[in-house]
Amino acid sequence: MDRPEGVTALVWLVRTRHLVPLWAALLCLCATVAIWGRNLLLLPGDQATLPLAILAPVPYACVTALAVRSSMMDAERVAARKVHVIDLACVALTSVIALLSAVAGLLLSDTAQLIPLVLRNIVFWTGVACLSAALLGRSLGWVLPVVLLVPLYESGRGGRGGLVPWWAIARQPEASTWAWAATAIVLALGLAALLEAGLWRRGPLRLLHRAHLGRAQ
Repeated sequence: MDRPEGVTALVWLVRTRHLVPLWAALLCLCATVAIWGRNLLLLPGDQATLPLAILAPVPYACVTALAVRSSMMDAERVAARKVHVIDLACVALTSVIALLSAVAGLLLSDTAQLIPLVLRNIVFWTGVACLSAALLGRSLGWVLPVVLLVPLYESGRGGRGGLVPWWAIARQPEASTWAWAATAIVLALGLAALLEAGLWRRGPLRLLHRAHLGRAQ
């Protein structure tokens, strides 16, 4: 489908990537955190309670990862030489909106002390979601975060002395240098996997498209 005349490239991109509904979903998450973020949640097998806002990073990340979907993905892979740059821009812009909306929700729910932890975990789970999108498909970025959420929080409970296992990154305290470093690594790996997957898939599609044009001529 050709882009309608008079519609700018930015508006066309927002429409094909369905960014407006995603941003609306982030605002809904912001409202959810603002209203119920202070409610205490008791995890299975855990005696300690956690504010509901602690789990907000997972849906934030799942929504953010959906920014790489497109209703014209096949056309983009064939025609756009820098579709990976478009992917990165969409994820970056949606991530900024997600982080800002999370901060707003935490402030409104009077849980400002959780801002560093929640923001770090949004970045961490976004990396996991990007990895999921790269491995399973652009519409399935939510799968790995959802699958890993309960095992990580359940198995990552602090043992004797209250020490959290090193691999339970999302459960590490906000002051943990290791958790921040691991979060940066996970995000980098997720973005790299997502962009590499896009480049790899676009290569064969370009060859098929050229072969089809050659036969038509």
